[in-house]
Formats: sequence, C-alpha cells, structure tokens
Amino acid sequence: MASFKYRSAFLKPCYLLLATCCLFAATAQDKKDTLKITLQTALDTAIARYPRIKAALAEKSGANELVKASHTAYVPSLQLQEQITYATANSLVGQFYPNEGTAIPISGGVNAAQNWNPVSSQFTTVVLSGPIFAFGKITAGIKEKEARLKAADAAYQNEIFQHKIKVTEAYLYVLVYQKLKKVQSENLKRAADINRIIKAAVESGLKPGVDSSYSAAEVSKAKINYLSSIRDEKTWQIKFSEFLGMTGTYFIVDSLSFNSALPVANTSQSVIDNNPLISIYKNKIESDLFSAKAVKRAYLPTLKYLATGGARGSGISSTGIYSTGFSDGVQYSRYNYMLGAYFLWNVTDIFRISYEYKSHMFEVQKDNALLNETRLNLTGQLENANAQLSLAIAQAKEAPIQVSAATAGFNQSKARYQSGLANLAELSQNLFILARAEADYSITYNNTWRSLLSVAAAAGDINLFLNAVQTK
Repeated sequence: MASFKYRSAFLKPCYLLLATCCLFAATAQDKKDTLKITLQTALDTAIARYPRIKAALAEKSGANELVKASHTAYVPSLQLQEQITYATANSLVGQFYPNEGTAIPISGGVNAAQNWNPVSSQFTTVVLSGPIFAFGKITAGIKEKEARLKAADAAYQNEIFQHKIKVTEAYLYVLVYQKLKKVQSENLKRAADINRIIKAAVESGLKPGVDSSYSAAEVSKAKINYLSSIRDEKTWQIKFSEFLGMTGTYFIVDSLSFNSALPVANTSQSVIDNNPLISIYKNKIESDLFSAKAVKRAYLPTLKYLATGGARGSGISSTGIYSTGFSDGVQYSRYNYMLGAYFLWNVTDIFRISYEYKSHMFEVQKDNALLNETRLNLTGQLENANAQLSLAIAQAKEAPIQVSAATAGFNQSKARYQSGLANLAELSQNLFILARAEADYSITYNNTWRSLLSVAAAAGDINLFLNAVQTK
C-alpha cells in the first residue's frame, strides 16, 4: 500500500511528467544554435569545411607544384659568385683532393720561403650550364611527378566521396532518430492519457487500484523510451555536426521523401570500376611504374654545355711584388672566359640503381595485390548492398499495414477496456504494439534509403543516391 502511494505521489499529476520531458529536450537544444538544413546543403558545407578534405587538397596542390618544379630541369643553371678575401698566398705546385668541398684551394707559383704577409684579392665568376642530352632522365622525372599528381588527385576525390557517404549516413540517422523521438513522444502522451483515465476510474471505484499502479509503470516505460530516443538523436547530432565542421549546432534535417516514399533506382547495372578506391590503387601503380622508370633512367649519363666568364684582382703583381693595401687587391686585373661541354657518368651507380629499381617493382606488386583485394571487398559489398536493398523495400511495404492494424487494435482495446470488456494487460500490450509499429515504419523506410546509400558507396557513385532523392 505504501508503495502504491509512493508511485501515485511521484507520478501525479501526469502532465507534469510530460512537461518535464519536453523541458529536458528544449533545454538540451537551447544550449546550441539551431539550424534547419537540407541534404545538399549539408554535403556542400561538409566539403568546404572538413579539415581532412582540406588536407587532401593541400597534398594535391603540393604535388602540382612538384610537377611545375620538374619542368624547370630544362632551365639552364646560372651561378653568380663574388669573393673578396684577405689571406696569405703561400702556394705550392701539386694536386689536392677537395674533400667534398671542405679543403681550402690555393693558387699561384711556389714561394722561395714561408711568407706570412697577407694580401687582398677579388674573384668574380659567372657560370652558365645546362643539359644538351639527358637520355630521357628529365622526361622520366616529369612523368613521375605527373603520375604522383594523379595519385594525389585520386586520393582527394576519394576523401570527398567517402565524406559524402559519411555525411549522408549521419543525415539519415539524425532524421530517423528525430522521427523516433516524435513517435516516442506521442506514445508517452497516449500512455499519460490512459493513465489519467484509469486514475479517474480508480478514484471513482470503477476500476481496481492495481490498474492505476500498472498504468503508471507503463507511463514510466514510455518515458524511458522517449529519453532513449533523445539520447540516440543527440549521439548522431554530435557526429553530424562534426562531419560538417560545425560542432555546437543543433540541426533540424529536412525529411524530403525519406519518411514517405521508397527509393526507386536501377542498381542492377552498378559496377565497382568507378569507385574512388579503385582509382587510388590504379594511380598508385602507375606512379610506382613511373618512379621505377625514373630510377632506371638515373643510371644513364648526362651531356651538358658550359659557358663561364670571370674577373680577378690580387694584391700580388705579375712580378711577385706584394701590396698590403686592401684597395690594390680588389681591382680587377685579369679577365677570362670558357666555353665547352662535359660528359658525366657515374658508372658504378648501376649497383645502387638496380636495387632501387627492384624495390620500386615490388611496390608495384604490392599495390596490384591491394587492388585485387579492394576489388574483392567492393564486389562483396555491392552484392550484399543490393540484397539488403531488396529486403528492406519488401519490409517497408509491410510497415503501413502493420501501423494500420496496430492502430485499429489499440483503439478497439481502449474502447473495450473503458467498457469493461478487456483488462489493462490487453490494453498495455496493444499500446506497446502500436508504438513498435510506428517505430518500425520509420526505421524500415529509413533502412531502404540507407541500403541504397550502401549500394552507392560500393559502386562509388553518390549520384545513384542523390538522383533517387531528387526524383521524389
């Protein structure tokens, strides 16, 4: 008896319960900006704002700049040098190895004795050099960078496509959970209305007291389901806003035809060949082949031309007289030029090049194997998605029948209970069946569109889904 009074006090009056739930939902939403959005607007916003897509675009832009840089290999090298030094000039005749540029070169004849007197000097040179014939090395380098650009573009397009799939999926989930929240809200209202009627009947002595307690439990169950629908919607709202790069925003999604019509699309001709994942591996293989070719060409020699000009001044005269005056050494006294061509070939590079070439060819084998695996996975996904789509449409066609029958059953049970011909257990069961039928209606219709989205994801064609939406 105490338990019954406790429950009655806790749930009384019932309209406060419903108001509390609505206030809970309103409070959660008021903390965020609210925005109504269509699917196409969501896709456009996500592509423009999502960081990962911006990163892929930056990578593609960087690859494009490398292509431009590779074309500059044809541009001659023009080097300008200007030196002013103040140092001793104690030269000795003989050869020396520059030690990769770390040795200090010396010039001039042999002095009779050590001379520590420093003199100034100036040395200016202009060197122009460029390729005459590179045996295809430059062209191979350009082709390699162009292949990398195509691979980067394929990765960029894949990021866009995959993100569109994620955004659309999240959109559909937000839509169905917003619909389920409405369904559970209406079910909570029905339960509260029944509870109010039963309480009045109990207080008037027409119904036993246990019915009031039982109906209060049904109201509590309906409230739990309603709060669960709010939780599920909130989860997908957060994901959806994250995908759009607009966290902190509450979105009201446009239902379009997702809740009222089944998708109509010809998916029998769908193939995986245009899937961006296939393009990624195809372009990666092409890039690996061009890289291998560039490495192989790197072994070949290079024929270059050379044109130089120079001017020099020194604090030592042609007769060997030293002048310690700084200005005496920085005045030009001799001028030289040189024209020629040179042939450069590192013959022993063949060992290193052969190993690098084999390494690149193994990369080609690896990417070919990954391409074959991707084909297998996508083929299986497409077959499964088509099967799921057919089953989802068949289930959705039964949903209106289920709702109609459940509504009629609930109304009849309610009337029978009020007239004393049915018990509360029967009424509660029909209330549950109606709520489940209404939820199934929304879920099954949503499942058909998500199944079509799965077909589009496997086929690599988001327009297969979007066109079906636009035709409604």
